[in-house]
Amino acid sequence: MTRFILMVLALASLSLFGPSAFASDCAVDSYDHNGSTMEVQQCDGDLFISYSAPRSGLAKIGVIPGTLLFEGNLRPGNRVSGQARLFSAKCGEITYDVSGTTSGNSIVLSGSAPKRNSSCRVISYSTDKLLFTLNVGATPAADDWYVIAGSFRSTAAAQRLVDRFNAGRADWFIKNTRDCPNFTNGYSIATIGPMSKALATEWKDWTGQPDAYIKTCN
Repeated sequence: MTRFILMVLALASLSLFGPSAFASDCAVDSYDHNGSTMEVQQCDGDLFISYSAPRSGLAKIGVIPGTLLFEGNLRPGNRVSGQARLFSAKCGEITYDVSGTTSGNSIVLSGSAPKRNSSCRVISYSTDKLLFTLNVGATPAADDWYVIAGSFRSTAAAQRLVDRFNAGRADWFIKNTRDCPNFTNGYSIATIGPMSKALATEWKDWTGQPDAYIKTCN
């Protein structure tokens, strides 16, 4: 009899405090981040951004599907704050503080990213930005802008510029101009995108490259 009463109480507890009672107010969306598909999860004021389909080449620095890039909080006024991660095949991952905003179909974060030397020691910091754009089907022309920091006949030369801009996360990447109908064929470019024209202009200014420019792919 005692065992029966305990079972009844246990079942009543599950009905009162089961999954439905503790269900979180969560939303999951797909975003683009420099050619990688990201899973953005908003859950009870918390925000998590992880790689769903990483861009080719990121595996060499330890980024695979499910790798967490950002975790933080959503605050009043569409503000976001938390920690982003940098990745390195040699040094592993390291976190740093970022903050920013959500606006329309995009999330923009920035912070001081650590730079590490060959011994994996932090030697300096540089301003870094992360842009995430909601995947809503075909990319509209308004969000088809790229920043071209340099155009080279040699992939190795483009890689040197990409390595200079990146702080271990590989936001900047090499793109062959044959992939974009609006680009002159035959070059390897150090680039970041796609994004809006306004954001592309900000990124161009950030590079400090006098010959950097912005252009649409299509």
